[in-house]
Amino acid sequence: MAPKPMRIGEILVIEGVVTKQQVENALKVGGARVGKTLVKLGYVTDEEISKALAHQFNLEFVTLQNTIIESAVIVRLHEAIARKHIAIPIAMEGGILKVAIADPLNVLTIDELQRAAKLKLKLAVATEDDILKAIDRHYVAAKSIEEVAKSEDLGRLELLEEEAENTDKLLRIADEESVVRLVNMIISRATEDKASDIHIEPNADILRIRYRIDGILHDAANLPIKLHPAVTSRIKILSGMDIAEKRRPQDGRFITKAGNREIDMRISTLPTMLGEKVEIRLLDKGAMLTDLEDLSPSNDSIETLNSLIKRPYGMILITGPTGSGKSSTIYALLGQLDAVAKNIVTVEDPVEYQVKRINQVQVNPKAGLTFADALRHILRQDPNVIMIGEIRDRETAEIAVHAALTGHLVFTTLHTTDAAGAVSRLIDMGVEPFLVSSAVIGIASQRLVRKICPDCKKSYSPDEAILEELDLPKTTLFYRGEGCKACKNEGYRGRTAIIEVLRMGEALRKLTLEKVDSVTIRMQMKEMGFPSLRVEGIKAVVAGVTTFEEVIRATQEIVDME
Repeated sequence: MAPKPMRIGEILVIEGVVTKQQVENALKVGGARVGKTLVKLGYVTDEEISKALAHQFNLEFVTLQNTIIESAVIVRLHEAIARKHIAIPIAMEGGILKVAIADPLNVLTIDELQRAAKLKLKLAVATEDDILKAIDRHYVAAKSIEEVAKSEDLGRLELLEEEAENTDKLLRIADEESVVRLVNMIISRATEDKASDIHIEPNADILRIRYRIDGILHDAANLPIKLHPAVTSRIKILSGMDIAEKRRPQDGRFITKAGNREIDMRISTLPTMLGEKVEIRLLDKGAMLTDLEDLSPSNDSIETLNSLIKRPYGMILITGPTGSGKSSTIYALLGQLDAVAKNIVTVEDPVEYQVKRINQVQVNPKAGLTFADALRHILRQDPNVIMIGEIRDRETAEIAVHAALTGHLVFTTLHTTDAAGAVSRLIDMGVEPFLVSSAVIGIASQRLVRKICPDCKKSYSPDEAILEELDLPKTTLFYRGEGCKACKNEGYRGRTAIIEVLRMGEALRKLTLEKVDSVTIRMQMKEMGFPSLRVEGIKAVVAGVTTFEEVIRATQEIVDME
């Protein structure tokens, strides 16, 4: 027979929350459950009781204050049912609905919740107050952000010009339930739309909210400008910034949850003529790519990268502009390595994703820990593989090159237009050409392109002139998305990388020693049959992954289409 569950009073005594005498006092009062009586007597808090209940029934205890619940999950239970039973759905795990509940003892309540949801339930425990506040925040899914803003009593949130520097007033309005609800909704809608960034921009008469989705900015809401101090103050409090400082840029961060996914919010403020602009970068830790094959539709590029990372030493450079997916590629490459048999160390600014069994170092210039300084110490740690977030100066470049020449496999990124330009960039930084030619074993350059929405994907015949220019058969079909609900009528959903990979051979090493320009290296690449970004992009178009227009936009090669 299974052991009988411990009573809540016994658990609280064992955990040192209350004494036996306090439990006996509660039992003498009688009437209500022991837990509620202990709270009334002031011996424990609601949170301590909820944690004990979770322990008693072997359930997870959750806090909901910084949890973002997606609307597709919220609608699984009607608001009236949620309020009646003080329960709220928080995530879908396969076909099971995870529900936070205040009273896991009530079997009738659990049965009714299961009937209402028409799904199997996985229970978690939260405090009654926490659940009720979460219900207030999240059961607005049917409304737009503007509608929610209009429905709130916002008059008390407006500050006079002379009050804008009053820290106490800023703190008061930032903690207003209506402001908390509004900011949570701005963030939750961004996570639902899989946005990578949120831009909060003050204009003369409106506060504009924009989301970057699949690399493109979209207007999400236009709010009354009087909400600007309240919204920015709330975000500053969440990210640990000084709410009174408006004249200097600030950086901060906080972590929230969307279902079972942790999302790292990186915050940046920038003073403008019309007030502070806020930018929020959303890093979904659950969305990190670990399989190299999922990175790009180009099998040739992936195979070349796979062969390069099997080399025992040398430098592999990943190049491209900001936002081209270099970090994702680096992490995907690291994911292919045997972290059990190898000592893998990274130095990053910032550490975007934490990876198991990999030693990650966060650059901290204020504390004197620069890329170069971190690298010197890493080389004393017996590393097999070193990942450098970015080479920004000569000192870092030289240490990285020497590390690659002394038996280490080095991954790093550079801001260059294409693979051919990476060699010139290192030499321009002051690294000797003979060191570059010996250390570098491969260079990848990439761009992100939007993928055609699979729900509204249709084929079409392109103009013959385009097919002739691309040297494609006249029967070749291209594809595009017609626009549907799933892609918000964009015709695109998600992104993928197009990658050109340059493997360093004797001919290219010779050109490097001669310090030739990137144009000459590019011509040599073409003669040797290395496919360019443009060619890789056209392969993805023919494969039906993306569109011709998207490849032109991403590669910025509209005129020169070989």
